[in-house]
Amino acid sequence: RVLGGRTHTMNLSRLTTYAEERVLATIKSLSGDKAMVVDASLSGALGHIVQPDNLSATGVSATVMLVPGGDVPSLHQRRLVFLVRASFTTLRSVAATIMKHRAEDERKGKGEYLIVLVPGMTTGMAERVLEEEGVFDDSVLRVTSLDLGFLPVGDNVLSSMYPDSFRDVVLMGDSAPLFHAAKCILQLELMYHVTFSDIKGLGVAAKTVADLLPTLRKLVNIPAPHTAPRLAQLVLLDRQADLLSAMVSQSVGVPEAPEGEEEEEG
Repeated sequence: RVLGGRTHTMNLSRLTTYAEERVLATIKSLSGDKAMVVDASLSGALGHIVQPDNLSATGVSATVMLVPGGDVPSLHQRRLVFLVRASFTTLRSVAATIMKHRAEDERKGKGEYLIVLVPGMTTGMAERVLEEEGVFDDSVLRVTSLDLGFLPVGDNVLSSMYPDSFRDVVLMGDSAPLFHAAKCILQLELMYHVTFSDIKGLGVAAKTVADLLPTLRKLVNIPAPHTAPRLAQLVLLDRQADLLSAMVSQSVGVPEAPEGEEEEEG
């Protein structure tokens, strides 16, 4: 909702369309007939945002789940696209899958591989892991990163699809998930041409995200809160401030204004 005597609702389907376009464009960058190997933790999100017919139109003729140790079914396609979480464990499973595919490759020619990482690791670091595993060859293997931001998981619910964020921040001391959260919020502001005018953070991590937003806005030249349509309030809740209820879901609610209702000033 927007302050100032009128209402503003977010059509969350725009986020789904945007995410689908980016996923399909990335997959299509590896031309020709191909199989897709998907991280199990991403399969639900992929099914929610990408229509099967649109996926087939990019040349994907088979989809399988990534299996620890690379024990996936034999694939006749010589091109493989991996859509995976960026983690050392996952990349080792990707490497094992590629090694198995190459062992069967004599019958179908030299394989080509595209590894698409959901943010959490730089492509350079991923390439080093794959090199250590003995599979990296930049002439036939390419690593890229895909940041989808928030994804709708309900009529008025968004998720950053970052399942290890609490562990990474609290146990590992990694601030990358906080930067990712701030970028997701900024994406909402840019896509819907609004600015959260009142951001409240409860907990250290939440306040860090709130403090990052003004800096990110300056980098992309987003209008200041007093010059853009203003959403009434954004409340960021740190898991450490309310551990039990936050553990129920990683989703972030986005209130939708009832038709005809107006937000009162203040």
